[in-house]
Amino acid sequence: MNELPVDDLAKLTLTDRLAQRLGDQIRSGALKPGQQLPTGQELARHFGVSLIVVREALSSLRSEGLIQTRQGSGAFVSPTTMARPFRLTHAPSAAPGPQKLFELRTGVEVQAAFLAAQRATDAQLQAIAEAYRAMETDIAAGHDSVGSDVLFHRRIAEASGNELFASFLDFLSEHIRGTIQASREGDAWSTHRNEVMAEHRAMMEALLRRDAEGAKAAAQAHMDHCLHRCLPAAEAASTAPPERPLSRS
Repeated sequence: MNELPVDDLAKLTLTDRLAQRLGDQIRSGALKPGQQLPTGQELARHFGVSLIVVREALSSLRSEGLIQTRQGSGAFVSPTTMARPFRLTHAPSAAPGPQKLFELRTGVEVQAAFLAAQRATDAQLQAIAEAYRAMETDIAAGHDSVGSDVLFHRRIAEASGNELFASFLDFLSEHIRGTIQASREGDAWSTHRNEVMAEHRAMMEALLRRDAEGAKAAAQAHMDHCLHRCLPAAEAASTAPPERPLSRS
């Protein structure tokens, strides 16, 4: 069974835990496609939780595309995985930390930069340079430069010639904005903003030279440094106390 790490389990609500438990049974094949789930009352008795918790857990599984409900018949395991949306976590209250997000984002950013150096049109390279200049302008004016930073990376993704890169960064955008914003609060930003801009400039210059390996290396270095800048801010955040565990497997 695909269990969560202990420190992630500590963040889960009862609803999350039940959704995770049932979701794992579906993903592992213990609950098979098309199979009917026990009734809400049966699930509540088996796991020792309230009917409200069961209903919320089933609603979560339905939103993930793992189950389907039929009026008057109950809940059934979905017959296919094709329609299931991508989720960063199977438990809404257990958001992934910055390290996991950056590891995921890094693969996209680095490959996008590599491909953009090879495939970008002149107009797309100009758009990347304009986004960089917008960051410079925002920083010089003391404005919030998070928006122009995110736009810079999206312009690179667009220039990759693979629309899935830009779509995936859009999916991650709110998480990306949050981690960038956390690294720019307080006195920390004044100590590393020149470093941040130098990393973006290195990416831009490699792209303008159409140096694919240079763009790839610059993107990797930027993502590595981003992680180190964001981790201290994230580690300062408090976590909610855990709720009691489910009583049965």
